[in-house]
Amino acid sequence: MIRLFKIASALLIAIGLLQTCSDSGKDPIVEETPVIELIHINLNWNLADTSYNKVEAKIVDPQGVENIDSVMITILNPGGQVVMVDRLHDDGAYNHPNDGDVIAGDGVFSNRFNAASDIGSTVGDYLVEIQAFDFDGNQSDISDTTIHFGYSYTVEFVDIQKPDTLKSGAEAEYIYVALMHPEGLSSIENVSFNLYAHNSTALLETIEMFNDGDFNNSGDLIAADSVFSFKMDSTFAAGYKGLYDIEFTVTDAFGSVTKSVKFYLFLENEVAGIVELSVPDQMTRPTVPNTIVRELITAKIADPQGLGDIDSVYFYLKKPDGAFANSGNAFILVDNGKPFNLQTWYENAGDVTADDGIYSLSIFFYNTNDAGEYELSFYVRDKSGNLSEVLIDTLEVL
Repeated sequence: MIRLFKIASALLIAIGLLQTCSDSGKDPIVEETPVIELIHINLNWNLADTSYNKVEAKIVDPQGVENIDSVMITILNPGGQVVMVDRLHDDGAYNHPNDGDVIAGDGVFSNRFNAASDIGSTVGDYLVEIQAFDFDGNQSDISDTTIHFGYSYTVEFVDIQKPDTLKSGAEAEYIYVALMHPEGLSSIENVSFNLYAHNSTALLETIEMFNDGDFNNSGDLIAADSVFSFKMDSTFAAGYKGLYDIEFTVTDAFGSVTKSVKFYLFLENEVAGIVELSVPDQMTRPTVPNTIVRELITAKIADPQGLGDIDSVYFYLKKPDGAFANSGNAFILVDNGKPFNLQTWYENAGDVTADDGIYSLSIFFYNTNDAGEYELSFYVRDKSGNLSEVLIDTLEVL
């Protein structure tokens, strides 16, 4: 009997040990609850707009997107009453053609709603709640955000002040736009102006205006008042020359855009010039084959529209026999701050400091190059197409 008891006890201990080993080898518990990773929703809904507002929610489920049963959206009015309960869909707009969903089965659930017709007409802040449910009975946390219902109004341009001409080399000109919005200036999201080629719809650039009170940088005198400003100096004309049209645009919190009439603006752009040139008077060819002698050529450039207007700085090199070196092509100087490298001399030219307006190129000779006087003809071209007068220097190679 005692022996049987010992055997039974041993078996029980063995079973316990096996159970312990089995439990220790189990995989960790996997979280099964769906998660709302991201919500995309317009935070301002225009009650006067007949278009629809799209709501999107990115859902992740550990068992895969196919395990998502439904994604619900609930909207409560400013008084806290539920005014809408609906679903978001991930069907690529197949089963629900108006839901705005783009790709079926990608975990992004979508639907579109009109503020006035689908929900109500009360101005105020509405609470939006989104929650996901899976087929296993699990549900995500509620993700909520607040959106504003209101009416978009046309902004009134009270006053516009601008120059007719931006002089080349001008230190500063100022553009001011005074606005009025029925719901207050806090409803204005952005003020800018578009630059067009004259009498054309070709948009060249959109420039933001400011209401920050930073007069030195933006030209604005008082922050958060009714006047938006832009400080324009001659660098604005970099790459431009002649007559252009500008049009002011105001975008409010609901995405409504109000445009002004177009005004003309003449942009002067004068040619750049070489203010200082450094070319060695003489260079002596090396006596050892396959070696070089090198000197750095530099040209200091000034442009009334700033260095951003410089397109290229270059010279042509005429040899002692009257023929042009480099098959008659120009040698391009660079302002990139890269040290000299013989293998890539046209890029790694030996320029000392990048973007300082001093353009550089190393000139070098082998013992096989011709001796005599070399003539260098320098030019500067800007981005508006202006070409400087030629500046000629000579170099004697011994």
